[in-house]
Amino acid sequence: LRLSALGVEDRKGAWLVLSSEMVDRFGAASASFYASKGLLRRFSSVHEAATELEKLSLEGLEQTIEEYVSSWRSGEPDTFGKDYYPSGGTLRDTAEYWIALITPALHYSMGGLRISPSAEILRKRGESGSSFTAIPGLFGAGEVTGGMHGANRLAGNSLLECVVMGRIAGERASSVSLKPLPPLVSDQWTESRVRSINSTDYHGYKTTYLELPSALHEVNVPAGQRFKIRSQKHGGVAVPNLAVGTRGVIALLTPKDYPGVYPGAKVDILMLEPRARASEPTVNGSSVTVITSEDRAFDTLQTLRRGAENLSAVFFLLLEDAIVPDNSLLPGVQFSTARVESITALLVHLSKRGPEEEVIVAVNADARSVLEGEIERENVVYVESPEKKECPWD
Repeated sequence: LRLSALGVEDRKGAWLVLSSEMVDRFGAASASFYASKGLLRRFSSVHEAATELEKLSLEGLEQTIEEYVSSWRSGEPDTFGKDYYPSGGTLRDTAEYWIALITPALHYSMGGLRISPSAEILRKRGESGSSFTAIPGLFGAGEVTGGMHGANRLAGNSLLECVVMGRIAGERASSVSLKPLPPLVSDQWTESRVRSINSTDYHGYKTTYLELPSALHEVNVPAGQRFKIRSQKHGGVAVPNLAVGTRGVIALLTPKDYPGVYPGAKVDILMLEPRARASEPTVNGSSVTVITSEDRAFDTLQTLRRGAENLSAVFFLLLEDAIVPDNSLLPGVQFSTARVESITALLVHLSKRGPEEEVIVAVNADARSVLEGEIERENVVYVESPEKKECPWD
């Protein structure tokens, strides 16, 4: 029974009044629990309740009970619109009254600071705010953070969030070192943990984000630098790095069904020796077509980032074994790809490109020997890989 603070000077809140029968219908065990916490109080009469509860007026309580019982008898809604009275007649004659003061309470805060999967507090990168970067050495977990549950959370998930993200935040905070950290080297395996995976399928590959030994560890390697990753279920596979200049996390492009790589899994990574480079081509125009195999696309992207100031569009023709490159390496440049499975398909694509458009062919030596005899056009530059590998086509 809500009493809307009748006879009460402090109008913050309302009173809940239950008869013994109402308590039985509500659940005696639950009522006893709330009573043990001091939230519900038991009284033998309304006089005792008004005496013990200073803010509760005896006249107001008796008058409202009478109005409630009258509404129950008539079947008419009361002043609050209530028209259902399963135990309405018991309020006047009951062994005990159970009374509680009802006030608003903050149950759980859904909003808060944005965090990464490694529990790092994030801030906006630049004025646009379209991307975020981690604040070095600052971590968060629990209700101080937001976005973990979306618009609302499932009951009990706040404890799960505190346990999981609190553990991650603690582990990463303990990894922070104020001493200079050694760079990743090419002759030493580094312990890491998979923190998150972007499930987007890049022709059989996915982006896997791995934590470095320290949250302040800088990744001073270029995009396209090859690493070897091994798990407890697999001896290792060579994959390219995607991100440039990140801190505490490295992004690798791993096979979609690579065993033992899942969020939370411990893995080892090894930076491979840089591959020998041929002379880098100079791009003068605004549009370029790139023909590539294996993971040579990343090396070519580095070339384009360094030497193509006027570039506005890149079209990648990917051979059978080529990995789709990350277009974030060329911000503001129109980016498109096509996978070709035959010489004929490749030549058809090239025939649709403007005759003046520059073409970069970044393939292994065997593939180059095949393509040189088939591509008949000007403005073609070949960037040969020193590695030997059979051409995917006969």
